[in-house]
Amino acid sequence: MNVKKKILIIISILFCLNIIVSLIIFLFHSFPKNRIFEIQNLSTIQQWAILIGALLLFVTIGNMLIHIYYKKQHKKILNQIRNEKYEIFKNIVFTQTWNFGFRINRADLILIESEIIVLIYNVNFNGLIKQAQPAILFYKDSNSQKIKEGISNQSKIGTIFSTTCGFKITGKVDTLFKKQNLNFSFETNQNQKNQIVKILIENKLI
Repeated sequence: MNVKKKILIIISILFCLNIIVSLIIFLFHSFPKNRIFEIQNLSTIQQWAILIGALLLFVTIGNMLIHIYYKKQHKKILNQIRNEKYEIFKNIVFTQTWNFGFRINRADLILIESEIIVLIYNVNFNGLIKQAQPAILFYKDSNSQKIKEGISNQSKIGTIFSTTCGFKITGKVDTLFKKQNLNFSFETNQNQKNQIVKILIENKLI
């Protein structure tokens, strides 16, 4: 089962759970009063509070499940290259841009021969919450197939060049409906940038 299907299944499960909880609340509210224990009517505000609370709960659980899933995928990647020679640079600012859209994340950057692996994270509340996201593999001419599990997207490097604060890659990535041209920018401090660019040159990527 591919990643997209798993995500859709998780979303569907959460949606169904939300409907079930809403139904239970509705039945609870509509339950006849002439019982041993009288059920107090809920006000509109109370009903909305319960529904919003339930939605927030399921969103939180959903994000946790997504994080756990992709964290496991990241570990699979690291396990597969544990005997390989590679360099890893952590907590790099990673920006994806396409047409009129953009997305900013944090990422751990792995440089291994002629391939670049990006372990992406969503960072919230000034770094207090770090949620694992899909990993991307960039390759120059062909995929070495060293990593067979854990990668969500693969992209052949179109162009790669050094920038003031890091480096930039252009390429195509599979989206939900089609391949899309994307720009990937990596930004870090000057010292780390120099180390990364040096390795990219040694690996003949620049």
